[in-house]
Amino acid sequence: MRSLRAALASLPDVDWVYTPDPDAAALALTVSRVRVLFDIHEEYHKGHLAQSVPRPTRPASERAVRTTLALIAKKCDLVTSVNQAILDAYGVTDDHGLVTFNSPPPWFARSSPKPTGNSNALTFFHGKALAGNGTSVVLDAVAEVRSRGVDARVVMFPSNGNVDGPPYDAEFAARSREPDLQDSLDLLSGRPHRAMPEVLSNVDVGLIAYNRVLGVGSLPNRFFEYLALGIPVIVPEYSPLMSEIVAREGLGLTVDFEDPASVANGMQQMAADLPELTAMGRRAKESFDRTYSWAPAFHRLRDRMIS
Repeated sequence: MRSLRAALASLPDVDWVYTPDPDAAALALTVSRVRVLFDIHEEYHKGHLAQSVPRPTRPASERAVRTTLALIAKKCDLVTSVNQAILDAYGVTDDHGLVTFNSPPPWFARSSPKPTGNSNALTFFHGKALAGNGTSVVLDAVAEVRSRGVDARVVMFPSNGNVDGPPYDAEFAARSREPDLQDSLDLLSGRPHRAMPEVLSNVDVGLIAYNRVLGVGSLPNRFFEYLALGIPVIVPEYSPLMSEIVAREGLGLTVDFEDPASVANGMQQMAADLPELTAMGRRAKESFDRTYSWAPAFHRLRDRMIS
């Protein structure tokens, strides 16, 4: 910790330090000559904490984490987050808080929406096969929708390296080989972020498959990456942040990602109306360019940092 503090203090011509986690923010606050921007991108006292802490000690743990983050945030010069609810949770006032969406950079976005439903199968993108990421529900859902006669496929990353490398989800390998999932999965090896637009260029629908623990307060980067590329989405109905945008802009569907049948219904609805699917993709791209792209977010942030 001392060496990191010394390295930070010795950086020349630095006015601001961007810190994306509480430890980094606390460290940056020890360097008096810089201003600190703390980006709180999740509810640290919920989500993963709720999944990892035993239930009897969970309330005390949540209070401790919430109090600690509120103290750190209060000392920072500017605190950003993906939504106002997170800022409110940690007592961030309007004078040093700012809502900034997780917009992908300009190079990520294509110039025009992707045509959808051009191949025989309708392709859904899930991402990493994680035990807590809704993977098991997505697998059951695609098996169900295929049993209804819908030609559907799911693209996902089964490991953090090669396709046959160590799995993100220990149960994934056995489940993915079961007969009801044959020919329904496109398994990819790990990719750098810069390669994701190319990966997503073959996708018809983007999934955000979080359960209630993770989904209620989430507004993830991948959601805006789908919008940037003109990809319609299916998101959790219990996520007020995502479902509000989806409903207002008409760029996808909401389902219960704890219920495979509900997800299968959403997939089937997407497959049943390809012209509407294409229209959703167009509206997603238009919505991104108008409201959620990097330029307006950057201008708001820049104005606050130079004020």
